[in-house]
Parts: sequence; C-alpha cells; structure tokens
Amino acid sequence: MMDAADADDAAGDPLPALSFRTMQVDDLEAVRSLHEEWFPVRYSTGFYDAAVRGKMVGTGEELFSLVAEADGTREMVGLVTCQLTNAETCGDVLFDPADAFVSEQC
Repeated sequence: MMDAADADDAAGDPLPALSFRTMQVDDLEAVRSLHEEWFPVRYSTGFYDAAVRGKMVGTGEELFSLVAEADGTREMVGLVTCQLTNAETCGDVLFDPADAFVSEQC
C-alpha cells in the first residue's frame, strides 16, 4: 500500500493537508460544479438544494455528507454523500433481502 510519502514522490508534489466537515448551504455552487466535472449525470437544482441541507431530494430523509478541503485555501477537493437504507425493506443485490425488493418502500 502506498503511504503519503510514496504518493508525494509519485506525484512530484506534496499532498495538501486536508480538513473535513459536513456540507453546508453555501456549498451549493461548488458542489454543483464538482458534480458536473466528475460525473456524466446531470442532477436537478432540487437535488443540490436538498443535499446541501442534509436531505434526500423527494423524500426529505437524512443525507450524510463529508467535504474534504485543502488546508489554507479551503478549496473543496472531495465530497461524499450517503443515505442509510433498510436492506430488509429496500433490498440490495449484496444482501439476501434483495429477493423481497419493493421499490415503493425505498
């Protein structure tokens, strides 16, 4: 496994120190811009508006987030969001309950 020193050597530049925090409402434009750069899928304005408020668009269920920022510049360099789902009612191909998948419950 490559450690930070090996990564520095491989890239030629030192890795920036990072800070982590949850997504905030004023992150909307940065999140939209990064999504459009990183992913081939376009999301609605409602998706971004709900996400920066910690909610899933359409359901209002809780959305968890983690933003990575470069120390010193506070530039957003990474973002993760996730939602907890009950595999017994929603199903997932990795779990046995997927056989009983009911899309209306997800």
